[in-house]
Amino acid sequence: MTPASASGDLPPGRPLTPPIVASSTFSFESTADCLRAVRGEGHIYSRWGNPTVESLEARLADLCGSEAAIAFSSGMAAVSNALLSALARVGRPRLLCHREVYGGTYELVRDLLPRYGVEVRWFSSDGWEEAFEGRWGVVYAETPTNPTLRVLDLERLAVAARRVGALLVVDNTFATPLGQRPLLLGADVEVHSASKYLGGHHDLLAGVVACARDFAHTLWTHRKLFGATLDPFPAYLLHRGLETLSLRVRRQSETAWQLARWLAEQSWVERVHFPWLPEHPDHQVARRQLELPGGMLSFEVHGGLAAAAGLADRLRRIRHAASLGGTATTLTLPAATSHAGLSAEERAAAGIADGLVRLSVGLEDLDLLTTDLSAAAQGTETRPRA
Repeated sequence: MTPASASGDLPPGRPLTPPIVASSTFSFESTADCLRAVRGEGHIYSRWGNPTVESLEARLADLCGSEAAIAFSSGMAAVSNALLSALARVGRPRLLCHREVYGGTYELVRDLLPRYGVEVRWFSSDGWEEAFEGRWGVVYAETPTNPTLRVLDLERLAVAARRVGALLVVDNTFATPLGQRPLLLGADVEVHSASKYLGGHHDLLAGVVACARDFAHTLWTHRKLFGATLDPFPAYLLHRGLETLSLRVRRQSETAWQLARWLAEQSWVERVHFPWLPEHPDHQVARRQLELPGGMLSFEVHGGLAAAAGLADRLRRIRHAASLGGTATTLTLPAATSHAGLSAEERAAAGIADGLVRLSVGLEDLDLLTTDLSAAAQGTETRPRA
């Protein structure tokens, strides 16, 4: 649906970029036209649907290889609505949840869902099969994980989910659809924080859920009633970000791969987490499943949180910022930011050391990043490499 000109006539040609339809409501020539819109044959109110947002959703569905996609106002809006919709669809309020998920997701599952009668059982990246007993409603996983980059075998996980009667929901934010295709590997629902790589410029909040068309209707109903609708302007920005997604992610992946190998040789680094490194615990799965390694990595420094904070404070070019996936390289300390809502015991169970540093690699040259990190590491404890 394209907005008309002031005279009511469409201008010749088509816009090269999607128009921003800012109207919250839409008018009709007759009651019959309005009733058709209520039935889904047009637009009536932008909380229900908006032309700019729907144009974006069609493009996201194509990108993810899904029948449909529903856009949300943030990544957490996408996660929460996907979980609630999947649980409602199955009708069995039992959730098997991956322990090594984003901190906000962990808090949602730990603190809120049980209040609504959802039974939760956690599983870890290692030995996850032990938790798959009985009948469950939903299996929720994040792979690669935030921030330790663990990679689950999605084909095996999909088989296990079906065996226990559950829908499989996968957060694919770190890999992006260019690096990993969960739906093709057996997942039922794919979730993204589109604020990250899909948008890619640190200037929008959005989320997306890709899924089958019948599930999309359940998801759309939840979005309409909970009100987590994406505004047309960030929808336009996200559409623009997708234009350069392949260029950005391929460059970020290559730089991150080189940086991970450089970090692995530094005496002030205790451990590097990057899925294509041979010493990574999921290296073989990652090499088989990930078409690109992604632009995320994390590493541990000797000396714990104080040493990690000192390193972060001495950086001059790498930005200390909580988000990820954009054009600028950003660094954060998960124990103090994204996973600060977890107890020390919960972070340890998820493999998050106090001295862990998460790095989202941007578009800068590798030399700029290594120079900045080397200078910031001056004074950090060093130990001989094994």
